[in-house]
Amino acid sequence: RVAPPRLIPAVQPDLIRDLQERTFRFFWETTDAETGLAPDRWPTPSFASIAAVGFALTAYPVGVINGWITREEARARTLTTLQFFADAPQGPGET
Repeated sequence: RVAPPRLIPAVQPDLIRDLQERTFRFFWETTDAETGLAPDRWPTPSFASIAAVGFALTAYPVGVINGWITREEARARTLTTLQFFADAPQGPGET
């Protein structure tokens, strides 16, 4: 049997690891350590968005698994983020 031709070239494991680390570092380094808010875009000035914060929160376990940060560092940043949202004013107002 002849295997069908691959339409997409195989991605090198080093490339994937590099992409994982760069993505993790982006969120770790651009997220405000005091609030846990992540910028929606970079390097231009930007607002924080719940989507960007969600991506940041999912990047932290990747950093732990790969040894780029400790579990304690990830836990502390996650707790800071969740505490910020828990303490934020809530209600029907615009701000």
